[in-house]
Amino acid sequence: MVCYFLNARRVVSKKDKVFFIMQVADLTGVVSELFVSEDIFAITSTLCPFDRIVLNISLSSGRINVESIEKN
Repeated sequence: MVCYFLNARRVVSKKDKVFFIMQVADLTGVVSELFVSEDIFAITSTLCPFDRIVLNISLSSGRINVESIEKN
């Protein structure tokens, strides 16, 4: 999936569970928030807003998983 990186953030729940969320926009401008692993979150620190990226995603049990991320 080719898209534009917007931002990524770390969120801690009330039960102290840590989540990593990345916001991207597709080529038409539709914004999506995706839960990502800590490894993918670490890669996002090298990206700037509106960098064009390629996400390798999979669908499992109705959940989207980001497998890898590459700067395009």
